[in-house]
Formats: sequence, structure tokens, C-alpha cells
Amino acid sequence: ATVLFADIRGYTRLIESTPGPVVLRLLDAYLARMVEVIFRHGGTVEQLIGDEIVVLFGVAEGGQDAPARAVRAAVEMVTAVRGLSAGWASEGLPRFDIGVGIASGPVMAGTIGSAERRELVVVGRPMIAAARIQRMTRLFDAHIIAADSTFREVSGLVAHRELGSPKLKGLKDRETLYEIVGLRKPAGAAAG
Repeated sequence: ATVLFADIRGYTRLIESTPGPVVLRLLDAYLARMVEVIFRHGGTVEQLIGDEIVVLFGVAEGGQDAPARAVRAAVEMVTAVRGLSAGWASEGLPRFDIGVGIASGPVMAGTIGSAERRELVVVGRPMIAAARIQRMTRLFDAHIIAADSTFREVSGLVAHRELGSPKLKGLKDRETLYEIVGLRKPAGAAAG
């Protein structure tokens, strides 16, 4: 599977400086737009936790092109947030930005809980890695960062910048990280 973890930058500051009804309006518009983008690229929303979105590609529908779909979704999500923010700014509302971490690899899914409440849970290194990588977006001033496990599958599709192999909290093995700057134009595409 490929896991995409997206988070609003400055969310705590937004909550503390903006009236609750306005925060809910912004968050609702943001999440609605993000889910629309995710579904268009064949992703499954695993969790919505406040301002965090955890998305799976390749679990329910097969994983052959999961890394490419995740990266395309991430690029479109960042673009969509810019559009939303521009509209909010024109109304005098607060703006925000997002960071996205992406990792690929084996995951395990299962239903856990009690007889009264059960929930499908997905576990595995990519789940942890995507969350940790997302936090690195602030450090590297990047919107989208992918682990090597994802980048190897999309290297011809994206413009990128190699970021090295920083230690990710709680993960033993290091992976090279890549900022995804954008999608490359297909060969032979008309300029303009």
C-alpha cells in the first residue's frame, strides 16, 4: 500500500486566533475538497482526525499504480488548498497551508475492538513513516515529501529534490526522502 498523511500547518494557531464557527467552516470546506480529490485518485480515507487526513492507496483496489495515484493526489491537494486559501483571503478569512508525507510498503489491516465497538485498523511501517515524513515538511519548507519506497515508483513522473536520509522518530531504518516539487509534463506536450 501507499500511505498519504496530510496535515494543516499552523492549525493550533488557527484554532486559538479564529472564532470556532469560522474554523469549522474552513475545516469543513477543506476536508470536503480533500476527500473529493482523494476519491478522484482512487484513495481510501482511513482516518480524519481534526486537521489530519490519513489516506490509503492500493489496499482495497490493488496496488500496482498506488504510488503514482498518491503523488498525483498530493499535488492536486496542495493546489486545491492554495485555491481555497485565495478565496478565503478575498473574504478576509484566515488562510492556511498543508504538508503531505507519503510512504509505501507492506501493511496489515484488521478489525479490532470490543463486542460493542469494532474498527478497521491498518498498521505497518508506511503508516508511521508517512506521519513522520509529513512532520519533516516544515523542516525542509516543502509541501510534499515522499520516502524512497514511493519515489522509486514515481521518479519519472515528478520533478523533485533529494533531501537526504534523516532519522525519523521511532523508525530504525533510514530512507532517502524526496521533495515532490510537481508533476513533469509528458514528453511531447505542447508548451504554453
